Amino acid sequence: MSKATFCNVGGECQSVSHFANTNRRNVQQMDSCQLRKQIADQEKNIRQTLTLDCQKEISTS
Repeated sequence: MSKATFCNVGGECQSVSHFANTNRRNVQQMDSCQLRKQIADQEKNIRQTLTLDCQKEISTS
């Protein structure tokens, strides 16, 4: 997956890879499909990397 920028509610942005490495506990607590949807909302091409299960969850939420 290509790098994407993750922005939290406070507006602080960082690359997803950096976010995952430095905030591993937070990532584990967050639903992976929810995180991927947030990324996809910012960079539509990331949707291509979603699993079918995640695509189904996003389309029905």
